Amino acid sequence: MKTSATNRAVPYENRHRCRGITLIETLVVMAILAMLAMVVLPQLARRYRRASPVSCVYELKQISIAFRLFATDHNDRFPQRLSTNEGGTLEFDADVVAHFRVLSNELASPKLLVCPDDSMVPATNFTTLTASNISYFIGMGADEMQPRMILAGDDNLTTNNVPVGSGWLVPRTNLIVGYGKDRHGSCGNVGMSDGSAQQLTSARLEDYLRQPPNLTNRLLLP
Repeated sequence: MKTSATNRAVPYENRHRCRGITLIETLVVMAILAMLAMVVLPQLARRYRRASPVSCVYELKQISIAFRLFATDHNDRFPQRLSTNEGGTLEFDADVVAHFRVLSNELASPKLLVCPDDSMVPATNFTTLTASNISYFIGMGADEMQPRMILAGDDNLTTNNVPVGSGWLVPRTNLIVGYGKDRHGSCGNVGMSDGSAQQLTSARLEDYLRQPPNLTNRLLLP
């Protein structure tokens, strides 16, 4: 009796061709994907690190603009140069948190106070803001009428190649101020009294601080 075409058994080679992916093949694919990830992810990380100084410049520009907006509403004076009786923070002196907290209406978020290349965690709101949520120093002598004065900047500063801690840094002609390498390499970013922001090398920062009006500027680090 003849077997019809529709009931004929599928040849062995056809059955073998239709089988699913084996465990070994799956492991090979996963190994290839893992190797690709090892190649691609470091490149993406480098791209992010290259972009972070740009993000930091943007943040410092926003901070500088916030200071200027405050000054516009307070007779052209930044909060650190204005008495608390007039809405400023002059009497808070070395309390860097108070000088930034007063800008809560002008700054969109306290997240702007943390450099993208810094490992610290931003505050959730201005009420809970502490010095450990701030990556930037304040130029306490900055004057809105002096556009080239440094108003704020990356706080990873060094003096004579020694890292600077929190508190005051007063530029002097015999003091070499630069940047540590833990953030943006050997560079840093500053916001100016005119609302602009820029990236500086250590040498360029030193040039700024050795010349008036920045020679009389006092820097307050968190």
